Amino acid sequence: MALTALLAEYNSLRTGSLQAISNRIQIMNFAFTSLAVVTAAMIISFAAGGRSAAPPTAARAPAAAGATPSG
Repeated sequence: MALTALLAEYNSLRTGSLQAISNRIQIMNFAFTSLAVVTAAMIISFAAGGRSAAPPTAARAPAAAGATPSG
């Protein structure tokens, strides 16, 4: 009878411990994934020379035909 109670307590503690370990692993996976995304974004940014990969928004309009450039 006492052995049954001890085994039930052991199983309860073991289940709680395994759940805590599982939660820690999930948190670490999230942290490492976030770190990988931030690192990749930094590498891409530095590879682009610190500039955005988007084209410039204020592009010059082409000169009109026959117009002389002003200097």
